[in-house]
Amino acid sequence: GVDCGQILIAVYSTALPGIIPNFDPGVYNKDFMLHRNEEIYLGWIEKFAHKIKNNQLPGDVALFKFGRVVCHGAIIIDKTSIIHAYSEARCVVIDDIIRNVSLANHFYGFYRPNVWGE
Repeated sequence: GVDCGQILIAVYSTALPGIIPNFDPGVYNKDFMLHRNEEIYLGWIEKFAHKIKNNQLPGDVALFKFGRVVCHGAIIIDKTSIIHAYSEARCVVIDDIIRNVSLANHFYGFYRPNVWGE
């Protein structure tokens, strides 16, 4: 199955070939965010994107912190809609970043791929 990290890699490596590689993030425990303090997921995001204020645009990334670290990412569709691989649903879904209380309560920040500037 595809998780939230793999969908980001697939979409951005396809949309930005030669800039963001199609890479394998390796094997990781599904509940790593409960037992680790190292920001591994955020580290991969920051390698290819930078944090922005609240002026998110379609194609930007929304990140969420569950447990100890940032561990979930989604692609912005518009001001309130995201698309992400959601383990609870066991599929890729379109969601409302504001109305989905679980996501809203764990929101970390918006990131923009480095090639798109601020």
